[in-house]
Amino acid sequence: KYCPKKMAMYVAKYNRCYKDGDLIEEKEAFDKVKNVLAVLKKGGPFPASTYNNVIRHLGKGYFLEEVFEVVELMKRKKVKFNEETFEFVANAAVKKVEFECKADSMKTLPKQGMPEILFMGRSNVGKSSLVNMLVNRKAIAPTSSKPGFTTSLNFYAINPMHPRGMQCRLVDVPGLGFAEAEMGRVDSWRSTLQRYLTVREPLKCVFHLIDSKAGIEKSDVFLLSMIQKSQLVERGVKYVAVLTKTDKVNNSMLEATIKSVEEKLGEFGLSSADIVLSSSKSMEGRDKLWHVLFNLLSDSDRK
Repeated sequence: KYCPKKMAMYVAKYNRCYKDGDLIEEKEAFDKVKNVLAVLKKGGPFPASTYNNVIRHLGKGYFLEEVFEVVELMKRKKVKFNEETFEFVANAAVKKVEFECKADSMKTLPKQGMPEILFMGRSNVGKSSLVNMLVNRKAIAPTSSKPGFTTSLNFYAINPMHPRGMQCRLVDVPGLGFAEAEMGRVDSWRSTLQRYLTVREPLKCVFHLIDSKAGIEKSDVFLLSMIQKSQLVERGVKYVAVLTKTDKVNNSMLEATIKSVEEKLGEFGLSSADIVLSSSKSMEGRDKLWHVLFNLLSDSDRK
């Protein structure tokens, strides 16, 4: 029978042993955490609150792989996620986040270091909102209903200098496609983004945000051509299409958008790319996006 107190006790012991450098006791605590998790998998389905508490405790011990095992378990058991589920997954992944710097040209980019995750799309598609949703902060990335609010590449450090946390940079870039932006600025952004996509070595993943209601627009096609020109996929950089604001469309409209996006991605050699549905309002997609990043960054560490 699953015992939540044992999970909390063994995770706490694991953290103490890690801090004290006691490798033998640490391994023993780790095995006990895995054993309790195995019991959880065999039972149920339990209420969402039970799984949420497991995620919360596992997050405290930096058991990210096991956190996503519980997320997948909830899906298999058909247990509906709630706000706590999304919050605890984000808290497990993000222990610390800080705004690092702004850059308006290749010369002003920060020194290469942590893996970088790029968020691109047309203006007002929800890039900054998605960054805030992922890191579980209300306004680490400033948002505005005014198109063209983001005017530089903004870098956010996730778990910087953290000994056990998953480390990376999230990069929020200016949007494209609105007439309100001065043409000179648009040309500058496009030139910088194309160069960044082509030569930036720490770049590991591109999240291309597409409005689920508007679908593929001219600016999205332009961005896809930039992806193709930079040969990202050939260089091993992951591309993910993220349909935003899904809470604002009905199922039939969403299905039509997914189909049109799949067709367009196929034209650019991206037919195998992941398509993730997201909403910064309902928090849909937060667990999937972090799972993508966890797998990607874990593979990068092993290499």
